[in-house]
Amino acid sequence: MTAQQVHTDTPRRQQMRSTRSRTSRAQDAAFCMSTSVPSLPCGELGAQWHSCERDIVALLGRRLDVEAVEEAAPLTSSCSKCPILEQCAEWGATDRYTGVAGGQVLQRGKKVRRS
Repeated sequence: MTAQQVHTDTPRRQQMRSTRSRTSRAQDAAFCMSTSVPSLPCGELGAQWHSCERDIVALLGRRLDVEAVEEAAPLTSSCSKCPILEQCAEWGATDRYTGVAGGQVLQRGKKVRRS
């Protein structure tokens, strides 16, 4: 499966774009991706992944980057075995995603580093 197949827009995603904030839309897109492809690491972790990612986004919103990167460690380590790691990172950067994508913590598509 390619990243393009995983990230292809569905009518539901298109509808979400018109009514929700960019961060909410990105989180919903990631949720759709991981639940539609359960063999990916993010899909295997399911609700645990999404709960942890919500916490990470909240920390980033409060400018607690170091804490966000630490909170993301279980998620980013699970990405290492993902078959679409590079494509997912590219998608996260292109879509200006905030959360975990491609084994990194991103905020508006830019990698968050421990300071």
